[in-house]
Amino acid sequence: VSIGVSGAIGTRNSPALQNLAFKSEFAWDGGVSHLDFTSVSAITHPLEMKESMASVVEKLSQDTSYIQMFYDVFGEKKITSAYMLQALSQFMLMMVSDQSQYDAWIRGEYQMDINQEAGRLIFQENCSSCHSGVLQSSFEYRDNGIGQDVNDAGRFMVSERQSDIGKFMVPSLRNVAITAPYMHHAKFITLEEVIEHYSDGIQQTENLGREIPQNGFQFSEKEKADIIAFLKTLTDHKFTANPLFHSYEG
Repeated sequence: VSIGVSGAIGTRNSPALQNLAFKSEFAWDGGVSHLDFTSVSAITHPLEMKESMASVVEKLSQDTSYIQMFYDVFGEKKITSAYMLQALSQFMLMMVSDQSQYDAWIRGEYQMDINQEAGRLIFQENCSSCHSGVLQSSFEYRDNGIGQDVNDAGRFMVSERQSDIGKFMVPSLRNVAITAPYMHHAKFITLEEVIEHYSDGIQQTENLGREIPQNGFQFSEKEKADIIAFLKTLTDHKFTANPLFHSYEG
């Protein structure tokens, strides 16, 4: 799970920050409904940044370079929390990943090899009800048989509906090969472990998704390898190499 301020251990695995422009709800439980407010949650959470909005604005206001940049963008010499949140959201909106091999295949510019194509067909038949569309997610809330998390009821914490206990937002699978660990509580470290869960590790939870067979999908070893070969076509190396998204070094 994610590590916060002073080494504090969080309760969830942070989702990858990509293609947020195409989402309407954020976090594993959908508890944030506007991108601007995702930063508020991180800044003020006691296990993440453990800060206050006023304190962060004060720190920014002590840096003349930030004062000038805010003035250049917003036309105001005073830095405010609203402007700060807008700036952070606009940066995150730029993080669009759409240059993977899979994207090239969609455009007819890439030919999948025999294993990738076999994996794509298996994936389409068994996984696409949740991981659908070009974003590889329906962004619905599902219980995927991972087992009851006594410390995290998922979507129930927002909706307070019994039918939402144990449900979490279906994550996008874009760049999934390089965004380990997996699941809301980081249970799996490798894609092989994830596929093994769906094949033979499904637990009979209260709200198990109807699209998941009770005994799992029972993939063969060849099918597991082919699915992973396909999932690796979702890696966008141009996105990960984009200097705009690397640490700012002045």
